[in-house]
Amino acid sequence: MKALAPIKWRGQSDGVYLTFDDGPDENFTPRILDLLARLAAKASFFVVGEKATQSPQLVARIFAEGHTVGNHSFSHQRMVVRRSAFLLDEITRTDEILTGITGEKPTLFRPPYGQFGPGLLRALKKTKHEMVLWNDSVQDFKASTTAKTISSRFRKICGPGKILLLHDGHSNSDKTVAALQSSLPQLVELGFSFKKLGW
Repeated sequence: MKALAPIKWRGQSDGVYLTFDDGPDENFTPRILDLLARLAAKASFFVVGEKATQSPQLVARIFAEGHTVGNHSFSHQRMVVRRSAFLLDEITRTDEILTGITGEKPTLFRPPYGQFGPGLLRALKKTKHEMVLWNDSVQDFKASTTAKTISSRFRKICGPGKILLLHDGHSNSDKTVAALQSSLPQLVELGFSFKKLGW
């Protein structure tokens, strides 16, 4: 059996790990970064390569402010039952873009929609990435979601060791930002520690 890349579902027990998918976005990512900076909190951003080429300054800012920059494929297409050549191109193309911006090759990868098969895990083994999934989500991708429901769920699921799925490049991300602005400061005051991924 061919070697497969490792998968992470949970973070270290002493921190909460906010992860943002589908960015960067000129409207939402800066507002999230401003909030994180104000609270001295860290996070991880799984970046779409195609969007990174359009907003390299945002990727540079994410990295410069001490957050993790991860690979989220180039075109955000589903990566199940795809040819090896397609998978490797999606991964390595994005690596090259992000390395060109930050000076560091990403070591973490998150598959679009959280979907994957053994072919992707074999490709990630070749490219020397760890796959990072999540063990809870604020469900900000749902069409019916509101800032209030995101905030309520965020407070409910927040806890040590949690890798939480959020989005900074989704059509609902304005609601995600509003929910974070109302909830994150209070959670920091309660003693929650928000950290970036990296093993």
